[in-house]
Amino acid sequence: MKKILIIDLGKSYGGAEKLIENIINELKDNIEFTLLLDKNGEFLQRSNSLNDFKIITFNNNIKTLIINIIKIIKLVKYESYDVVHCHGTPSNLFGIILKRVLKIRVISTIHSDLEHEFTGKKKRIYLRIEKETVKSFDYVTVVSKNLQQKLNNRCNSKSRNNIKLIYNGINVNTHIEPEFLGNEEFKILFVGRLVEIKNIPLLLNTLAKIRKKYTNFKCYIIGEGDEENKLKELTKSLKLEKNVCFLGFKNNIEGYMKSCDVLIMTSKMEGIPLTIIEAFANKLPVVSTEVGGVKEMISHNETGILFKSESAVELEKILLDIIARKYNLNDISENAYKEYKEKWSSKVMSEKYNKLYSMKE
Repeated sequence: MKKILIIDLGKSYGGAEKLIENIINELKDNIEFTLLLDKNGEFLQRSNSLNDFKIITFNNNIKTLIINIIKIIKLVKYESYDVVHCHGTPSNLFGIILKRVLKIRVISTIHSDLEHEFTGKKKRIYLRIEKETVKSFDYVTVVSKNLQQKLNNRCNSKSRNNIKLIYNGINVNTHIEPEFLGNEEFKILFVGRLVEIKNIPLLLNTLAKIRKKYTNFKCYIIGEGDEENKLKELTKSLKLEKNVCFLGFKNNIEGYMKSCDVLIMTSKMEGIPLTIIEAFANKLPVVSTEVGGVKEMISHNETGILFKSESAVELEKILLDIIARKYNLNDISENAYKEYKEKWSSKVMSEKYNKLYSMKE
């Protein structure tokens, strides 16, 4: 049986972690997986599907960097893994070292565009690690054509044959009962990290304008993040307390998706958001900014509704038109569900990763 070490040293629990869960759950019968995680990361605390797998943890910080490098080298030598699969820049740093020291096969999945996610010195360091990752790893997978093109432009042309596109996919439990929310006529859902790149103030400011024309709605915001307090203050200043509800982190969002009328995404940049795939699978219509990989997922007015990034005017019009029933949301959600079955399932995605794990350079 093939042995694979997955390294994810991220602090948060998001799309990358859900992707890892889906890969290991789809392939666990034929592959022995070990996960190397940050001891203080949210993945360890929030995942419900890691109990059956071998997990190794350590404190990932600058003070323990040298000790951790030695530990990982010893671990990989002792366990004789066939492949190391890294997720995120901190994990890629360890992957670069393992590749140089042990000559082991290493794969990385790059989930987002570092150009948009970071600034200053951290951005420069992370982009340097990204370039070395593409140069030295056996394969680098990306989650969208948009990200693939940007990575090709940033990295040496000799490395481009190693960059493979594998779309995200998920397995959704569509039999979960709807979550009882309120009695409002129109229910809006936002799911994601409460961070600057998600541009949630755009949503809140748009809702404040809509409330002047229509009041029987509620927006449910699922997620946590650095901007949570700031967003709650903005909600209060816009007098939206009765129309906006912050629900915090939720492990299973399917019940909420079944209870709402539309999912809104206002991000400045995205790869392939798993939240959109979850909405497709639950037949929840999606309204999203046309950024990054989203344009590869949604055909406007066919599988979802797109609007220009930062355009509060467009978003307001779309929501008011939905409320006025000017969109055929049933057709849109059925088309999106069909797209999910054909293209965005975890089975389709995992088969591609399984093939990649077995490929030789």
